[in-house]
Amino acid sequence: MKKKLAALLLLGALSLQLVACGNDCKYDGCDAETYKKGYCEVHYVIEYPEEAISEMLGF
Repeated sequence: MKKKLAALLLLGALSLQLVACGNDCKYDGCDAETYKKGYCEVHYVIEYPEEAISEMLGF
């Protein structure tokens, strides 16, 4: 019984760690919070300049 409880707690902790890592920018070396498409605001503009400009201008 103790082994099952320990295994479930370990599985829960591992699941939480995997979910917690999903909020960082996917640009190499950047750990800022994501904005769109997995990038922070700065790297989103670098990766998708046309979309960022059209969003700023309201198109």
